[in-house]
Amino acid sequence: MAKFDGVKGYLLLEIEKSPNEVTLVFRDNRFLFISAEGGEIVLEGDDVEGSEVEGVSETGGQLEVRFKDGKRLVAKSTVGKLQSESIPE
Repeated sequence: MAKFDGVKGYLLLEIEKSPNEVTLVFRDNRFLFISAEGGEIVLEGDDVEGSEVEGVSETGGQLEVRFKDGKRLVAKSTVGKLQSESIPE
């Protein structure tokens, strides 16, 4: 199973933010944790709560969540690279 398959097809219920960590909360107790080593996380994309995930891609300092309604949420690190973990995997 790919790293982000556990959240594909699930509705995003909530985004919890702190300067160096973001938690995306999905229905059925599924989570996507994003953290930045030594920097802050900047989010681009608004009004994505309630949207269904189509796919997730990760490259070095950026993670992009694409939704079936065409919306997207991009997380970038101001310094260094992002770490991410999807529960359940």
